[in-house]
Amino acid sequence: MFKRNGFTLVELVIVLALSLAMIGLVSGVYSQRRTLANDDAAKQITSSIQTIAVQAQQGLGPTTTDGTSKFSTGDVIYGEAVEFRSHCSPDITGNPCMRVYKLKKSKAGVVSSYESYDITSPQNFTYTSFPFTDNNILVVKNISGDMYYSNNYSSFINNGSIGSSSPYTFKVSNASSPNYSITVSPNIFLSKKL
Repeated sequence: MFKRNGFTLVELVIVLALSLAMIGLVSGVYSQRRTLANDDAAKQITSSIQTIAVQAQQGLGPTTTDGTSKFSTGDVIYGEAVEFRSHCSPDITGNPCMRVYKLKKSKAGVVSSYESYDITSPQNFTYTSFPFTDNNILVVKNISGDMYYSNNYSSFINNGSIGSSSPYTFKVSNASSPNYSITVSPNIFLSKKL
């Protein structure tokens, strides 16, 4: 009887077909997972802005650890500002973020920040369209919840310059995703894939 060595052509074709099917299945699952992560990141940015708007409307004042106010006599809460930044660390290597400023207005009418904090951008999303490109800000006023934008935080604080009122639509994207559109206004907080 003849003893053969190796595999027949039919066996090789079957193994190749099964291998390609497995590779396709795994890459499809990975691609779906990345898409879901980016969808969630866009929704998280929208939710963060909505939370900031709600906090600004509530108008809760700051206190120090001993319970006394951080405000001088005559100071009132102005609202909150969100600055869209390409990096938040002191150098240029940091991740994109939103820097949130809590604002007060003095008796003399001067607006200033009494507190700030950073919200790191999920999935390294950057802010890519007017009016929300690097260092532009969204200002949410106390109680009314009115929203405005300014070219940058310094311009707003130094000149009180505020652009037009909301709603605003801006785009976020990262290296692995298409653009997402985020629309914000006092009553609408919406994100969608473009």
